[in-house]
Amino acid sequence: MKIVTLNANSYCGNTPTKNMENLINVISESDFDVIAFQEINQLMSSPEVPLSELDNYIPCQDRVPIRSDNYLFVIEKALRNSGQTWYWTFLPIHVGWDIYDEGVGFLTKHPIRKTTSFYVSNCRDYYNIETRMALGIQLTFNGKREWFYSCHFDKWEHPNEPFDQQWNRFVGKACNTPQPLYVMGDFNNDANVKGKAYDYILNTSNLIDTFAEAEYHDNGITVGDYIAGWTEGNHPKEMRIDFIFTNSDLPILSSEVIFNGKNFPIVSDHYGIEVTFGEKSKVFRNDKGSKLPEFSSEQVNPNPLTPNGSAGPLTTDK
Repeated sequence: MKIVTLNANSYCGNTPTKNMENLINVISESDFDVIAFQEINQLMSSPEVPLSELDNYIPCQDRVPIRSDNYLFVIEKALRNSGQTWYWTFLPIHVGWDIYDEGVGFLTKHPIRKTTSFYVSNCRDYYNIETRMALGIQLTFNGKREWFYSCHFDKWEHPNEPFDQQWNRFVGKACNTPQPLYVMGDFNNDANVKGKAYDYILNTSNLIDTFAEAEYHDNGITVGDYIAGWTEGNHPKEMRIDFIFTNSDLPILSSEVIFNGKNFPIVSDHYGIEVTFGEKSKVFRNDKGSKLPEFSSEQVNPNPLTPNGSAGPLTTDK
C-alpha cells in the first residue's frame, strides 16, 4: 500500500495549471493507493457540476455543491479521460480569500465505504478562516476496513485555536476505534521543536510517525523555504510540518518526500510525503448498483448559498 499527503495550496480554474498538469502526470504514472489533500478549493461563483458528471464523487455531507473548477474534480476528470478510475471526496471547511470554498479532500483508487467529517476547531463559522475540520474515509484492504484522515491543524501557540485543543478533539473523535487509521496532513508544527506539538501527538495517542518508523526515510523536510504563515517569528527555513501517523501494524518500508524538485516537480509551497507499507492491498469492489456509502458530518448548512441564493444540489440523489 502506498499513501500520499499533500498541502496543494491550490487556486485554480477550469483549465489545469502547470502545477496541476505535473501533478496529474505523476498520479497517472504512479501506483498511489490514497492521496490526502489540504488547502484545495473551488470558486464560490463558479457553476455547479451536473450530477451526471460526478459518477466517482462520494459525498461527505448532505449538501456540497461541486463546482466546475473544483480542484479534485478537475484532476479526476483528467484522469478519467485518460482511462483511469479514481474515487474522490471534498470537504469545504471555510471561505478563503473571500471567494473560495476551501478545504480538504481525498483521491483514491479504491471504493470509499464511508465518510465522516467533524470539527477540530472551537470556531464553527464558515466565513472564518480559523474554522478547521477533519475528513475521514473508510476503505477496505485485505478484507479489513481502515480509516484515512486528511487534516489541517493550527500552530501550537495559536492565540484562539491552539494545536493541543484541536488535537484533543481529533483524538476524541477518531482514535476510539479498533480499526487501523492513518492520519495525514499539514500539522503546522515542526517535528524538530521539542516539548510541543510533535511530542504531544505521540504522548497523547497510540499513533506512530511513519517517518520515524520506516525502514528507509530521507530528511523528511516538507517546507524548503519561508512560506505564507511562517514569515514572522524565529522559524527555520526548512521544516518538517507535514506528517503521516498510523496505528497500523503493517511494516513501513519507506517514507519519502515527493514533489520537491528531486522526486517529481514542485507543485506547491509544501512538498508531499509518500509512505509505502509492506503489504500490497487487495480491493473488494462495491457491487454494481449498491447504495452510496454512509456519511456523517457535524456541519449544519456548511456551504454558502449559490449566487442565485439557492442551496446546492443534493449529491445523495445520484
